Amino acid sequence: MNGEDLSEIKSDLKYEKQQLHNIVTKMNIQYEMLQRQINQLYDENTRLRQELVQKSDELKILEARDYQYMLHQSQVFSRKLKRLEDYAERGEKPLVSVIISVYNTEKYLVQCLESVKNQTLENIEIICIDDGSSDSSRSIIEEYCKSDGRFMLIANNKNQGAGISRNKGLKAAHGKYIICLDSDDFFEPQFLEKMTGYAEKKAADAVICRSDLYYTDTGRYEDNNSSINDRVLPEKEVFTFLDMPFYILDFCVGWAWDKLVRRSLITDYDISFQENVRRNEDVVYTCGVMISASAIAILDYKGVHHRKSTNTSLEDTYSEAPDSFYRAGMELLKRLQYQGKAEFLEKSYVNRCLGKSIYYLNQLKNMDIEKYDYIKNMLKAQYFSDMKILKHKNEKDYFYQKKAYEVFLDIINEK
Repeated sequence: MNGEDLSEIKSDLKYEKQQLHNIVTKMNIQYEMLQRQINQLYDENTRLRQELVQKSDELKILEARDYQYMLHQSQVFSRKLKRLEDYAERGEKPLVSVIISVYNTEKYLVQCLESVKNQTLENIEIICIDDGSSDSSRSIIEEYCKSDGRFMLIANNKNQGAGISRNKGLKAAHGKYIICLDSDDFFEPQFLEKMTGYAEKKAADAVICRSDLYYTDTGRYEDNNSSINDRVLPEKEVFTFLDMPFYILDFCVGWAWDKLVRRSLITDYDISFQENVRRNEDVVYTCGVMISASAIAILDYKGVHHRKSTNTSLEDTYSEAPDSFYRAGMELLKRLQYQGKAEFLEKSYVNRCLGKSIYYLNQLKNMDIEKYDYIKNMLKAQYFSDMKILKHKNEKDYFYQKKAYEVFLDIINEK
């Protein structure tokens, strides 16, 4: 082989080598492109799976909402049918039954009873339950019963608590509507006329009004802006729990004296006050109304004056019943389960219970440090779990009250 042939072979090898390099380079480029396509497909697959999970969750929510709607509508129809039967059987009845539980409030009772007696709406009955008072409260009521046939006295032989007393009032009531009043609070003269008028106009099962605070020591009135959370209300005049499932249990304060309720709603759903608590007996009653009503309406009118700074009001019992918020929360959970709404309304329930837990804890801290420590330990050991709060501990956005959530985390993480 001469030098010319060898040179030609080297040239051919160099060419082949370059071609091979080009092929490898091209294959690497194609491989990278293919890898990018695979990654894109993987990302697209991940996105589609996430969308599928989201759609599945949305579908579950819609299915739950549809189920609750159909269940609610069937209950509404049954109630309407029963109401027609009741109307056919009964004659003229009071339009409103005012239920007043009384215990040792002689100092303020006359102002309370006068505010009801002098209502511009006269077609009412006034059911007073004396809960074993040791002062002159009972004799004051007896005088009103003698002078005005609309008054009725139910006397407990011993103090049994506001829950039992109010339930006796519910059983004795004949009015189309029910409202309760604390015996140290008082109504505006046109209160019942405006409330019933609005209930009739809106065909509402429940009407909630505004209120203010009355300070006995100074005679000063103060706006009570915290009684209704306007920020979470639906943008409609009449609504139900289906319109605000995340807030229905805590959009308003749980007391009963600012809520006019259709009596048939109470009897149809067997709604009553809790009887084994010193405080918060009205929680299961009020929340029972909110989750059952076919129509809830807000009347922008301050019709009730809520007395503050007294030593006789039911409010001064935090240290006497430090766990009443927990017992009320568990009773409310039973009510939700009974009506098949516990899962659907869990977020509202959990947020309400957490808010009440931390509120009570703060009150006890300023009143009774021993009971404060006890409740704090019980929250960590049992209460947070029983009230479904603990299961959401890692879901910060699940909670509305961020400060309460932070206190909750501090308690459960405390060594």
